[in-house]
Amino acid sequence: MRADYRSLPGFEGVQLEGSYVLGIEARPGKLMFRLDLLLDPGHPDYGPPLGGDRACFRPAVLCFDAVHGLT
Repeated sequence: MRADYRSLPGFEGVQLEGSYVLGIEARPGKLMFRLDLLLDPGHPDYGPPLGGDRACFRPAVLCFDAVHGLT
């Protein structure tokens, strides 16, 4: 059985499905996604939507370290 991402530390109160990928960067050993991350009301950084957004989006970086290969 695979764990849902929301059960992983650091993913509480976020919705990846509703978030936007703004950029992807791959370096040796590292993969990074720049995001407009959709936050749920229970998230500590949640606040009123900014600049006419429909929900609470905040900038974030999702980083995978120790990447051995990409295809």
